[in-house]
Amino acid sequence: MGLIDYFENRKIQKAAAHRAAVERAFIVQEPQAHSGYRPHQQLPVYEVYNGEKSYGELGAPIMYSADFRSLAIRSWQSYYESDITQMIMKNYLLWVIGRGLELNSEPIDKYIKKFDTSFNRDTFTDDVEDLWYIFAGSTKASYSEMQDLHQLAHKAQHNACIGGDVLVIMRYDGTYPSIQLVDGLHIMNPSESTYYDEAKARGNRIKTGVEIDPKGKHVAFYVRGEDNKTERVAAFHSKTKRPLAWLVYGHVYRIDDVRGMPLFGVVLEDLKKLGRYKEATVSSAEENAKVVFSIEHDKDSNGGSPFTQAIKQAASAGQPFVPETQANAGDVVATRLAMTTNNQAVNLEPGATLKSHKSEAGINFKDFFTTNFEIICATFGVAPEVVLNKYDSNYSASRMATKMTEFKYVTDRANFAKAFYKPIYSFWLDTRVLLGKVTASGYLTAMINGDYEMLQAFKNSEFIGPNMPHVDPLKEVMAERRKLGDDLIPLTTRTKAASRLGEGDWYQNIDNFKQENEKAGDLIPPKTIPNGGATGNQG
Repeated sequence: MGLIDYFENRKIQKAAAHRAAVERAFIVQEPQAHSGYRPHQQLPVYEVYNGEKSYGELGAPIMYSADFRSLAIRSWQSYYESDITQMIMKNYLLWVIGRGLELNSEPIDKYIKKFDTSFNRDTFTDDVEDLWYIFAGSTKASYSEMQDLHQLAHKAQHNACIGGDVLVIMRYDGTYPSIQLVDGLHIMNPSESTYYDEAKARGNRIKTGVEIDPKGKHVAFYVRGEDNKTERVAAFHSKTKRPLAWLVYGHVYRIDDVRGMPLFGVVLEDLKKLGRYKEATVSSAEENAKVVFSIEHDKDSNGGSPFTQAIKQAASAGQPFVPETQANAGDVVATRLAMTTNNQAVNLEPGATLKSHKSEAGINFKDFFTTNFEIICATFGVAPEVVLNKYDSNYSASRMATKMTEFKYVTDRANFAKAFYKPIYSFWLDTRVLLGKVTASGYLTAMINGDYEMLQAFKNSEFIGPNMPHVDPLKEVMAERRKLGDDLIPLTTRTKAASRLGEGDWYQNIDNFKQENEKAGDLIPPKTIPNGGATGNQG
């Protein structure tokens, strides 16, 4: 037996053994009298699940590593080129930031008075809000002294959403803090090797232009200037540990990322294609509009055109001068145009047919464009009606679209206030108390003792912005009135009701109302009460 025969026999034996094993595995056993018996029992098949139900349908899994610089550049390109990008962004900034967020100081006086019985909430909040109003509206708030704090807030959110992130640097001149914004595109890994050695010596590492410690805390930022030199900007003061610089993000992709992604990152390609589709449709419609009709000839036609003579006449063929250069050229041309376009009957050549053209380029444009526009808006969590400012549906649908988008804007506004306004407010309030502009003995004691809870009780605040207009203001007001109920079963507070309606602070409204009544005096007529009597000024 040769070597080939030997291997053939081995192959046959293995195949037979495999068939026998398979047959034994599927033999149906007869019922037996024991408690563990399960008729027709099969062993489970164990298989790893990776998202695919049909092999190969999803392809190989892709682990994306974000190129933050390219994403930022492409996003800014989309903002320059796409009207959709600008529509969404401008509407977003209008309602999230508006003219700037207003400070509403809300110290937790119940906790503060446990340790500082002399604390007066009204005096403290009035002083803080008045001083903040002056500071935030002054150009002293900016490092360049060219913009106020609210304008800087608008620019910071604008750049963070489009570029992915923006670096906020807070400086102090001994009187006021000032803010400087740095485009995220300037934050990058340093080219000088000494920076890496120094960071390693501190036990840190540099990742995409940000130095982070072993806990993941941002320690410093590396900013590349116009001279191509790198500057290290510390995130915290070396002695006081106060924040000096931090990033404001548009969107964070993963926990491990230290840089932000543009909000438009996921729809950049869709925006580009949709823009090209719109341009192609408009261009096609324009070109088709230029060809109003054509002449079709059959086999009996001589190929002549009924407009030959008119063309020659319009061109003034055979004349010794150009008619357009004469004094009355405008009148002549206007007359000829009227003669060739006004109620003209065309005598066609034999076998010729005059066929008009109707463009069908934009028949499906509205459905296709609207569907994709709605998907892009849904990606951002906003209603298309709000972006377009077009409410042509019924009241309930329009109100739901507005309220859902409003909730998105209010949430993003609160997050932005935490990222931008509150760190600035915290440091600013420290300086006002230390300089004696705001009187709060308990605050000073907490600063000396490092009492975190006490300081946070003083600094507790809210930054509020513009509310979206109501579809039916009367219904909104009546709904808030019903929520207030009576003194026994209120569903909300007067402060929250006034805030939801966009009518400012309730306490301030009451004070202003009292002052107005005092000034108006007898000009306000007495109110009539239900029993027919009358009462004086009810305030």
